[in-house]
Amino acid sequence: MRSKLSRCEWRDEIDDTCNPPVAFHRRSPGICLMRGDEILCQAYAPWWGRGVTEIGAVTAEAHRRKGYAKMTCGYLARDCEALGFTTHWTCHASNAGSVKVAQALGFRSERPYELIEYTKTD
Repeated sequence: MRSKLSRCEWRDEIDDTCNPPVAFHRRSPGICLMRGDEILCQAYAPWWGRGVTEIGAVTAEAHRRKGYAKMTCGYLARDCEALGFTTHWTCHASNAGSVKVAQALGFRSERPYELIEYTKTD
């Protein structure tokens, strides 16, 4: 398991936003669609609160446009919903692939959002 986690493309993002990262790695669901030892697609649900969780995916570039993100995220969304959580999908409007996956999974309410990043100051 540790070797798969270290190969996940989203690992650094999670480690940078979840404090401490071990809290995510111990409690938040993440799954990989595999072919042999190759990770085709990764789906994860790192942010939970008030009955809502956000899901996202990363598909290896060589395996995009094959339906892997829809399949992997659909599986993860059903698991999250079985735990009583409503799932949300967030992506930039210019990310056509992500928008297409969200629509294929049934996400319909499009709303603009603003990404705010806080940086540590000395």
